[in-house]
Amino acid sequence: TLGASHWGQLRKLYATLLSSLQWKVRRTLAFSVHELAKIVNRDAILGDLLPAFDSFTKDVDEVRIGVLSHLSDFLLMLPDGHRKRYIEQIYLFQQTDNKNNWRFRFMLAEQLTGLCSFSGAEEISNQVAPLTLSLAIDRVCDVRMAAVEAMGGVLARLKQLAPDTDILAKVFVDRLVSQFADSNKWVNRQTFVALCHHLLAKKVVSLERFSQILLPRLLRLAKDKVVNIRLSVAKSMNDLLIAFDLGDDNSTSVFAVLRQLLRDRDQNVREFAQTAKDAVGYISQGEESSEE
Repeated sequence: TLGASHWGQLRKLYATLLSSLQWKVRRTLAFSVHELAKIVNRDAILGDLLPAFDSFTKDVDEVRIGVLSHLSDFLLMLPDGHRKRYIEQIYLFQQTDNKNNWRFRFMLAEQLTGLCSFSGAEEISNQVAPLTLSLAIDRVCDVRMAAVEAMGGVLARLKQLAPDTDILAKVFVDRLVSQFADSNKWVNRQTFVALCHHLLAKKVVSLERFSQILLPRLLRLAKDKVVNIRLSVAKSMNDLLIAFDLGDDNSTSVFAVLRQLLRDRDQNVREFAQTAKDAVGYISQGEESSEE
């Protein structure tokens, strides 16, 4: 097989394919540039693959999506100085030939968690975090849900970068609350519920931090006038009941909300609340009395 030492034999052919007038040829190269970066040496990455990557990012969307699909994999192979420049420009991937191409934004959201793993606090705070917030208000649900996972990645990385003070993560959480939990738009409040569910299920934040900042806002949404919000809260009850068991100080509030959802006027809300109740074997005090 041809390895890094034989790249010189392929360089001219690669350059020829790179200049092809057929976008399908360039698209194939774009989808594989991250794999080549794993094989060739640093000089070849900087001298040959990086210029090719730059070319792909300025190409038609059918080619650009190739580099976007493995963006974090490719940037991971770059030296820190070069990597930072591209992280500062990731917002440009939001610009597409076709504004209805929501899958492009979806793929961008999917890449952000990987970018967080090797980005510094400055890059995350100034580039990645704002981009997750922008994608989390996208009109397409799949994009918003991918952004929710990316916001979890942002929080996890910020905690890792400042484990003692946790100040960076706290600032980001406060922004999430103000932009989503307190939003006048119901879809943003629904995204907040999905975010809480993700953070709790993946244990991104400690139960103490979750209880102090996120739990009160989440439980408040169980009384939201929009049924889809209450339904989302009901769907998250199973994880809440597991996390905050009967011995926890927050269990009283959680179980009170469960009883409220069990009496909700919407049948779907009641069914999901009942499913959560059955899953943990919870019996309310009233039911305990009736069974004795």
